[in-house]
Amino acid sequence: MSRGTKANIYDFIDEKNEKNSKYTRAVGKINFTNGTSSEYVRLDHKSKSGDILQLLKEDWTLSTPGVVISVTGAAGEIKELTDKDRASYFSAIVDAAVSTKAWIITGGTDAGVMKYTGDAVKKRRDTTKDDVTTIGIATWGVIKESYQTVLTLKDDEVKNAKQLPPKELPPKQRPEGEKGIELNPDHTHFILVDAHQGMKFGGEIALRANLEGAISNEWKEVCTAAAKKEGCRIPVVCIVLNGGPGTINTVYEAVKHNTPVIIVNKTGRAADMMAKVFQEKSVASAKDLKKEHADKLTECLEKDHLISVFNSSSEKEMGKEMKGAILKAVKKDGH
Repeated sequence: MSRGTKANIYDFIDEKNEKNSKYTRAVGKINFTNGTSSEYVRLDHKSKSGDILQLLKEDWTLSTPGVVISVTGAAGEIKELTDKDRASYFSAIVDAAVSTKAWIITGGTDAGVMKYTGDAVKKRRDTTKDDVTTIGIATWGVIKESYQTVLTLKDDEVKNAKQLPPKELPPKQRPEGEKGIELNPDHTHFILVDAHQGMKFGGEIALRANLEGAISNEWKEVCTAAAKKEGCRIPVVCIVLNGGPGTINTVYEAVKHNTPVIIVNKTGRAADMMAKVFQEKSVASAKDLKKEHADKLTECLEKDHLISVFNSSSEKEMGKEMKGAILKAVKKDGH
């Protein structure tokens, strides 16, 4: 994709296209069965962040965010929290996003922290009419096979993708034997990353971290001398609730890119383990931790000024405290 010209989302390299075309074969709009509609594109995992920025700016015409809130953690139910506490945490994140004019980025699927984020976005939209740009960055190979079939363009559709009507996703009822998971219908945009590794999770992690860094560093136009004094970057903060080994990898990538991280304590599993590690400044207390993850957390400790542990004092004050934690975290920016 050439610089200085209007971005063309159809120019991304798609290594799986057997005809070796330069065109991606999965792009357009999705209509979900609940009535919502979202933009989507499938990208190769090697796609350049600068090209994706052009997609966000010029094809999807997204306005400049005040902050980018990257939510990561559990891919399934957070059993350590009551329904009420869980709803309060994610409502607090969305409230903070609205008040800071933030984008929210998640893994985009209809499970775990991605679904809880989508639920909170929907609740906010339904009650106040506030809409939040919520971008799901998911691994293409893990979504439902029926979704992949619907979202992949036919040969005669590829070059006319902009004129095509939205793709209608099938009902949630899963055909017998179908593999994969659903996309969350309350995200406004989806970047589906094809890492060519089948149904293996995590193929999007590096691209997501690189893109979040690019949004922070490269989104705004060249700064004037006066503006440079105030800073031209868009703050990015990563918020962690619960999670497993993949969450440790996501935190590692965030810290490697100098992105501040908020670990929400007492949400279970990886979040609680990391909260203890970062509070004690040692991985010694982490039980059953693989060497790979121990090494990554040890590296993160070298930049522990980027990491904060969040403990809410009460449900009533959670939204206010979460906003304060986000604003405090972005001031820790490592750039």
